[in-house]
Amino acid sequence: LSKEPCYTDPVKPQELYIGYGASHGLDVACTLFTKAGDTVWVEEPSYYLVRQVLIDHRLNIVGVPTDGQGMDVAAAARLLERGEIPKPTLVYVIPTYHNPMGTVMPADRRAALVELAGQHNFMIASDEAYHLLHYGAAPPPPLACYDRSSGGRVVSLGSFSKVLAPGIKLGWVQA
Repeated sequence: LSKEPCYTDPVKPQELYIGYGASHGLDVACTLFTKAGDTVWVEEPSYYLVRQVLIDHRLNIVGVPTDGQGMDVAAAARLLERGEIPKPTLVYVIPTYHNPMGTVMPADRRAALVELAGQHNFMIASDEAYHLLHYGAAPPPPLACYDRSSGGRVVSLGSFSKVLAPGIKLGWVQA
């Protein structure tokens, strides 16, 4: 990962956990960072299979607005300020080649989302299973590269099934 042009920071071995793909990584993140009844924000629309992982953890799922650049972080900030919907414990995003929208969250929005997580004390589960699939210019760095907090706010989820072979249920969590 450190040799990939889209990873701007070196990935340290102690930051990696090898698992059974991005969905397993999300399950682990939910186990570690949430409890039944907590609220998880997801982009609306979002990858349809993630819903069952969140339901299995008995989490309150709330959809937040998106636009042509992924999660509308400014709208999410307004929702937090107004208290219109429950505050999240975890925010699930697909910042690069979003499934199903195909959007790519720009660098400034990625940084703003990580900053918002620090201000409002929530974790981010960043599904980056498609991050290494670029042709031409690399996408902005994974969300973990924007996290400079002491304890960490971002759990980056990767999968070899998208870049190596579809039948391989092997992935990584970077945190």
